[in-house]
Amino acid sequence: MLTLNPLNWSFRFEVTWITHPGLIDVIKSSWSDMNHNLIDSITEFTCRVKEWNKEAFGNIFQRKRHLLARIEGIQRSLANYFSHNLQSLEKDLIFQYNACLFQEEVLWFQKSRSKDITLGDRNSKYFHVSTITKRRKNKINALKDTYGNWITDSVNIKASILEYFQHLFRGEAVINLDHWNNLTPTYFTQEDNAGLSKPLTNSEILKAVKDIGAFKAPGRDGIQAIFYQKFWNIVQHSVCAFVKNSIHNKMIPSAINETLIVLIPKIDNPENIRQFRPISLCNV
Repeated sequence: MLTLNPLNWSFRFEVTWITHPGLIDVIKSSWSDMNHNLIDSITEFTCRVKEWNKEAFGNIFQRKRHLLARIEGIQRSLANYFSHNLQSLEKDLIFQYNACLFQEEVLWFQKSRSKDITLGDRNSKYFHVSTITKRRKNKINALKDTYGNWITDSVNIKASILEYFQHLFRGEAVINLDHWNNLTPTYFTQEDNAGLSKPLTNSEILKAVKDIGAFKAPGRDGIQAIFYQKFWNIVQHSVCAFVKNSIHNKMIPSAINETLIVLIPKIDNPENIRQFRPISLCNV
């Protein structure tokens, strides 16, 4: 898949952060002001959690290497002489190392979005390979132009694709609307109208949130459904208020309604742009 209008996604919620007890404080501080709307709260959370990630959570892979080196050093010392303090320290470091392995597993599980293995099987290598394979499959490295010449430069590939679809979907004046004349009228009873017009409840919104796949593609804000599902008790006020206001005002803010257009190959090993189908992503 290739984005027609690539965006700079500088943020993505990392599910592995959930394993750290300090994340809850970051979320609470971002949603502490009940007057904040959903977009403001998400923006504030994004800023806060980036700093928290640098200062508190840190780099999983560096932490993993550091813990392993310390464990190996202690085990070499214990092989020469026994020490209760070293044994206790070794036990604590092994506990931290296992927690780090689980965080790494969650990280790769999220990136791969694999449906073949249940989270908890401790198979980070499988998730890593799945992620790399998916990225390679979705990347367009070369494409033929309208004259049959190969384009390999990424800038020219994007320009060629954009030009093709701009031409394909250019606006044209509508001469008549005769094709609407054969539509069969549909009538709503008062009972149907009452059901459609009744106020939306928080429980209905929660059900909709729970029905979204936890690891489905996020929107431009980079937050997947698992975030809202896991921390619903904190974010529910702003989420419910946002949904109700959108329905009442009959308008969804553009910041939320924006999405990406991606290209799905119609065949294996496509060579030209006509062998791709554009779709608009439905995201969280």
